[in-house]
Amino acid sequence: MSKSTPLPEGLEFQTIEIQSNSGEAQIAKVAFKKWSEKECNTRALKKTSKIVGTILACSLIGLFVHILLVVIIPAVFITIVGSFPLYLKFKNESSTVYYAQGSCPSCHFNGKLKPYLDSKLNEEMTLQCSSCGQTMKAILKS
Repeated sequence: MSKSTPLPEGLEFQTIEIQSNSGEAQIAKVAFKKWSEKECNTRALKKTSKIVGTILACSLIGLFVHILLVVIIPAVFITIVGSFPLYLKFKNESSTVYYAQGSCPSCHFNGKLKPYLDSKLNEEMTLQCSSCGQTMKAILKS
């Protein structure tokens, strides 16, 4: 998520426990958005088409550098075949985490901690501090 992307309406908050690598635990709030089935499908299609389009556009370089022409057909085939599992992965994301409001256990930066690698709301997630770059485990509290 870039800085210019606005946060969606209707964010929900839930309490999480942030655990550092040393075992230190702190309480924070995670901001997430639940998506309807229709919104999940639309988001998955947009995200998948963006990735597939970028890969296919990059493979077009082979049209101008003739020695790379042998790369185009396998790249197109792999991209199209790989797009279906990618679409299913994105479609399965019914809740998206945008940030966690809390304090970093490592550098004690108090602010927004971003999801690391995966933005799907799970019982156990990984967050990253925007100040020091340290990753930490976050566990949802009921």
